[in-house]
Amino acid sequence: MVGSSIRAIAADGTVTCQTDSTGGSGTVTSVSAGTGLTGGTFTTTGTIAADTAFLQRRVALPCAAGTFITAIAADGTATCGAPRRALMAP
Repeated sequence: MVGSSIRAIAADGTVTCQTDSTGGSGTVTSVSAGTGLTGGTFTTTGTIAADTAFLQRRVALPCAAGTFITAIAADGTATCGAPRRALMAP
């Protein structure tokens, strides 16, 4: 229904709705750039931007020849794996 949103869905699939609240008000008093963002903290005006040096980090330690990457951690370190060799029949 227009002007409402789902509040809960019961195990049997029935939905409980609630009236949307509109016209909220309030004041933001401080904004801080978190991890992966630049701009610092500002309280009146300012700009927040993406820190591409952080967000576009590359793999710090690549895998050795003959192995492959199985996972990359948030800090750029790679977990490497070796291919399994098929057994050949005599």
